[in-house]
Amino acid sequence: MKKHLILPIASLTAVMLAFTACDRSEEEILTEPDPTSAKTSAEATKTFDDVAMMTEEATVEYMDNPDYDTYTFGPCVTVLHDSINTILTFDLGTTGCVGLDGHMRKGKIIVDYNGVPREPGCTLSITLEDFSVDGYSVSGTLTYQAVDYNTSGDLEIAYAVDNGIYTEPDGDVVTFECERTVTWTEGAGSEDLYDDVFTTNGAFTATLNGDAYSGATVNDIVFKSACWADGIYYPVSGTWQLNFPDGINRVIDYGNGDCDKTVVITVGLRDYTYQLP
Repeated sequence: MKKHLILPIASLTAVMLAFTACDRSEEEILTEPDPTSAKTSAEATKTFDDVAMMTEEATVEYMDNPDYDTYTFGPCVTVLHDSINTILTFDLGTTGCVGLDGHMRKGKIIVDYNGVPREPGCTLSITLEDFSVDGYSVSGTLTYQAVDYNTSGDLEIAYAVDNGIYTEPDGDVVTFECERTVTWTEGAGSEDLYDDVFTTNGAFTATLNGDAYSGATVNDIVFKSACWADGIYYPVSGTWQLNFPDGINRVIDYGNGDCDKTVVITVGLRDYTYQLP
């Protein structure tokens, strides 16, 4: 089995909460998370994560075997290869293709590649054309460059999302820009898909319906491929500091390493446990 490198972009870095506060000190502020805003932001960033993961995997599988037909996108994907210009196009059609994860995707994923994925110097530039997931429109450009091995012998990847836009059927819009460093810290030398560990750190900027916010890692965000077998692609540990115009401190804590969908969101001096979708 070939190893597939998931490229996390901190799946839920854009978890966003709306809060109501009385005119009192921070210790007395009563806040309530807005489930709609959190859900919208979480699903948006998760969608970009899935695009990166599935596309990298599909690119590797095609390069290994052009007759490969079991892509995560689903069985109805058509692959076009322009070997002269080094461009792969994964066409999911206009009627849609149900992936192995049960989600319906439409449109095209276009990969402009340079080199072999997971080898230093390789670059992938992923562009979405008329792309949607379950009726949610997604556009933007995702890029990564496998930079080199660090002093510990771990592969480091520079990852970015540019002009990311996620539009819900009801009209809510999330924009997303990020720059990350992803480090493949465990499992790179084996053939086991489920023994990998990835850490990521960096920063992002985003908006939800025009309201701007940003974030940066406080502690490295950690992903374990062992969780994939249970359908859990969220981080297992690490924290993000979120910055909002109201100046109230917000932190997302992904836990102590367990494969689950639970996060603790701190607003001011209050903690809220939240189950991610």
